[in-house]
Amino acid sequence: GQTAVTFTVAITDDTVVENDEALTLTLQTPIAAQLGVPAAVVLTITDDDSPGVIVSPTSLTLAEPDGSASFNLHLATQPTAIVTIELVSSDVSECSVPASVDITPETWQTGVTVTVSAVDDDLEDGSQPCTIRTTATSSDPAYAGIAVDDVAVTVTDDDGLVYVYLPVIQRE
Repeated sequence: GQTAVTFTVAITDDTVVENDEALTLTLQTPIAAQLGVPAAVVLTITDDDSPGVIVSPTSLTLAEPDGSASFNLHLATQPTAIVTIELVSSDVSECSVPASVDITPETWQTGVTVTVSAVDDDLEDGSQPCTIRTTATSSDPAYAGIAVDDVAVTVTDDDGLVYVYLPVIQRE
């Protein structure tokens, strides 16, 4: 004798960026047709995940001659393939980094730690900027070419002024 029924469809959340999905509910009652109720209802499951690469921290300070510091890269959502982050130092005479790191579908939450090392020089050049430029590549379309924050690095100098005193010799 009921003319209406309300029910809830529980959706399991995930962390994968994907297209919205259609869900078809089919009513299995012969009375549905007699009441003019549609035999199937199509619902849309809207994906709430957004891809992103989280860089933390985005600035570092290290010192010559052999100082180093680290930053972490991890993903906002689980990728469907390996995400490679290419790393390039803007000034290889001041700081160095590995060429790239990989974040896998298994390590996306913890990510990877990247160590930046100071490059010692013999120049008295004061503190120098060195930017770590980043680029993402992946066969996962959500992460292919996604923007990644660069890391600003300051390398403090260890070379000071050196004074050399020469004796003055007078000739007669």
